[in-house]
Amino acid sequence: GINAEYGIGSPSEEDTSNLANNQQSISLEVGRQANLDIRGTPATPRNTIRSDPSLLVDQAFVRSIKLEVRHTVSVNIEENEESDGDDDGISNIVVEINWPMKDKNGNYLLYLSEVYVKDNQIKDNFVIQDNDVIDPLCLFEYNVDNTAPRCAEAAAVTDESAEGTGLTGSELNTNCSASDPGCVKFNVTINLLKAGSINMKDLEFEMRSIMWLPTILNKGDFNATSTARIVSVGQNLVIPPGSFVEMKTQVSEETSKEKDVLWIIVGSVIGGLVILAVLIFVLWKVGFFKRKMPPRDGSAS
Repeated sequence: GINAEYGIGSPSEEDTSNLANNQQSISLEVGRQANLDIRGTPATPRNTIRSDPSLLVDQAFVRSIKLEVRHTVSVNIEENEESDGDDDGISNIVVEINWPMKDKNGNYLLYLSEVYVKDNQIKDNFVIQDNDVIDPLCLFEYNVDNTAPRCAEAAAVTDESAEGTGLTGSELNTNCSASDPGCVKFNVTINLLKAGSINMKDLEFEMRSIMWLPTILNKGDFNATSTARIVSVGQNLVIPPGSFVEMKTQVSEETSKEKDVLWIIVGSVIGGLVILAVLIFVLWKVGFFKRKMPPRDGSAS
């Protein structure tokens, strides 16, 4: 580290007795920058839902992959010729996730059900530090008596949301890159990344959530934005600049669009039949359908 002292005020105007009060010290911790890169991708940049109230009867929506919102984060260690000790890799990489779990009224919006390590990477290299945020068991247990606080909360919110939240369209927008009350934070830790390793030079994980239909059904379109940022790394390394990503999914309803498509199909069929009828009429007028009879024997004499 670097230590420095500085004074406040002009020396000619200083009172000797107060000089000590004007002396301040500053300590700077200088370290080598971690050779890391973080990327974020919305695996579902847009998700269209169908206005189907029957899904709410038995809560079947929690079992539908089509109603998932998934955001993917990848962290990789970049190879550097001047590695200076990076051969052993970078350890204890902590990534903070900020997820749009609820709307502004506290009703579930995107119920986080799983954080999944993708591909064939070593799952033991990945630790979720706050399991209270992710609880997939509640998705299938809120219709029965359950003493788990998390599941009880989900059940209560389901009942309240069924009566309507009062929020529609853009009011449901949840942006975790700003101060939004509907977002929840949790940390994940990547134990080790090594530039020279095939399986450990990067790690990709995905947040998977269920769109909570009692809150959003028939409420119009909205956006949900999550964030991920590296908050600490091991070996006294400095976090590289730009270690922050945003991922956004637009959720929309297709009810009105379906009606528009239906009318287009009906209009196209009717228009096609009219054109066909006009074509047949024109061909009939020009005698296309009249058959020329062959001359009878002896008719020429």
